[in-house]
Amino acid sequence: MEALSQISLGAAVLLIFAVCVLYMLIRGLLRTMTNLTVIALSLWIGFLTWQKAPTLAYQWTNQTSSLITTGLPILAFVMSFILIRKILKFFFTPIYTQPEEYEDEPPPSRSLVGKLFITFIFASALCLIAAAMLHHFTSIAEIRDHAKNGNLQNDFPSFAVRLKNSLSNAIPDSLMDKLDPLASKPRVELAKWITSASKTPSQVKIDPKTVDPLPRAAVIDNPELLSLAEKGRFSTLLRHPLLTQAINDPAIKKALGVK
Repeated sequence: MEALSQISLGAAVLLIFAVCVLYMLIRGLLRTMTNLTVIALSLWIGFLTWQKAPTLAYQWTNQTSSLITTGLPILAFVMSFILIRKILKFFFTPIYTQPEEYEDEPPPSRSLVGKLFITFIFASALCLIAAAMLHHFTSIAEIRDHAKNGNLQNDFPSFAVRLKNSLSNAIPDSLMDKLDPLASKPRVELAKWITSASKTPSQVKIDPKTVDPLPRAAVIDNPELLSLAEKGRFSTLLRHPLLTQAINDPAIKKALGVK
């Protein structure tokens, strides 16, 4: 099954590149660059807004409303897509149309190899953005699996978790933490603690590595975070600003093994 997730990841990368190359051959290099830029920037802006949405919601309303945590990123993506298209159209639309005899004559520098190389660069950027988003949402799936199965998920991981593991093997943690800082390993582990605490709030949780009680007071017993875990809003839990504050607590850092 691990091989299946590796194949799926590799197939997705090849598919993105193949689609970009096919689009380039059909529509031309400039149009491909323009459209890939629009899609990549819009996705990235939407994803950054997705990461910041719970913090903004908490600052504005002192709670994490689903309307803001989910609606704001979608709005950011749509508005970015429309605005970037208009900006690029403004700058790249010619003031006058060239004569027909020159329209079909590409410049000598636009060789097939050059086109493929440029397309590869843009497709690679799109793959990195897709990888960051995939890493984030498979991390949410990992927390959801932990809520359902507890430690059994380590013995029987879901396809999403196996896909995340394959992604972690392909991309260094240092790079992934920069692309998706809100789904780092310590942060996901802390979210799992809160999920476990929401089911057994009175039970003292023991760190299996040190056999010491895990610190609860700073975050584990926080009503806001426990409520999110109980309601199954794991995506908001993972992005919550209180989790960011807790991850900087020295006691919790020590328990998580963060230096």
